Amino acid sequence: MDVVFQTQDRIRALCRQADISLYQLSKQAKMSSSTLYSIMNGQQSNPSISILQKICGGFGISLYDFFDTEEFRRAGTGGAAIQNIGDKC
Repeated sequence: MDVVFQTQDRIRALCRQADISLYQLSKQAKMSSSTLYSIMNGQQSNPSISILQKICGGFGISLYDFFDTEEFRRAGTGGAAIQNIGDKC
């Protein structure tokens, strides 16, 4: 599974866990629902870090927590990879 689908799946899973819709997430994340829907339907396949931070803010989690899953770790894009990027800055 590529990172685009992993990101979409992670957002869906977090929405189910929080029992919120994508529309509710967009409001909590203070972003337009059209931006979120374009990510979810694949029209926007490379969301910026700032967009991902807004999504994470809507869930009340960090970027590290968002990417800290077994699926992302297998792809080499897990929380540790995010931490390593921060260490290099």
